[in-house]
Amino acid sequence: MYDDITELLREIAAGEDTYLEFKEVRFQGDKVRFASEEGKATSAIAEVLVSLANTEGGVVLFGVNKAREIVGLEPERRDVLEQFVINCALNNCVPEIEPRLDWLLLPGTDGVDRLCLKVEIDKSRFYVHQTVDGRFLKRVGSHRRLIPAEQLGRLLATRRLLAPFEERPAPGSRIEDLNLAKLDAYHRVRFGRPYAEAGLPLEQLLNNWKLAIQLEDRPWQLTNLGILLFCDQPERFLAGAYVDLAVYAHGTPDGNTVDAKKITGTVPEQIERTLEYMLASPYVAIRSTKSGMGRLDEPRYSPVALQESIVNALVHRDYELTGSQVIRHVPK
Repeated sequence: MYDDITELLREIAAGEDTYLEFKEVRFQGDKVRFASEEGKATSAIAEVLVSLANTEGGVVLFGVNKAREIVGLEPERRDVLEQFVINCALNNCVPEIEPRLDWLLLPGTDGVDRLCLKVEIDKSRFYVHQTVDGRFLKRVGSHRRLIPAEQLGRLLATRRLLAPFEERPAPGSRIEDLNLAKLDAYHRVRFGRPYAEAGLPLEQLLNNWKLAIQLEDRPWQLTNLGILLFCDQPERFLAGAYVDLAVYAHGTPDGNTVDAKKITGTVPEQIERTLEYMLASPYVAIRSTKSGMGRLDEPRYSPVALQESIVNALVHRDYELTGSQVIRHVPK
């Protein structure tokens, strides 16, 4: 958006609108501040990024004031500002937003070129973004407004219908995050040959299986399904995508914990590791029987029933709900 400098200068002269926001930057040491704006700069930028993504996308132009004057930025502070913007987009927006940053030289009122930072935000296709403190915002002209509850419900429903959760891109992911050895092992089991012999580029193969997706001119990203099945640390991209296993002394979550374990890995690995714990842990109840051969100790629960319960818990959990990790209460 506004890739042509002449077009961008015309838009600056016209002023802020639904698609364009100006920020005049002031630095206090290595801290970023904005002229004529109260409150934390991180909160202000997160609000702008979220509102743009939830509406039609747009551009934030750093180095232009509210009077439409190109005042520029201090060149020696460009790295500070760039890192500030990236951190806000990744850590203060939920889900995280991936901005495109472009440094420009634009003519000031005195005719001297000034350094400015153009940050472009795409319209979100699959998600409705919120600030880290839980506010869903949209653009109304040049202003940010909370999305009314009835509109938020419709917006959430509409964007979820565009693609199932498992087929959406996982924000921040890349194909390099996929464990190719695990993908190859799966391909050999299913098709009897390595994936390299499929005769397709890796990206196309992953796209056919709905494990990766490319949006417009963006790099390829893994889908949520690709993250869950073939990423060693899915919790990096889906908060809480692991098993919290806790054993309580009296069989109820009363705070008296005698054992605890965090089980990570791909979903198949989580299933396998959780079942292994349930079958081997000394804290899981057993059933003893006697025969002519002596005493036989067996798990009180059927291994088939345990496996079924674990599979159901992991497959049917709501991975879209942030922090909804599986918690297994194991009676001692």
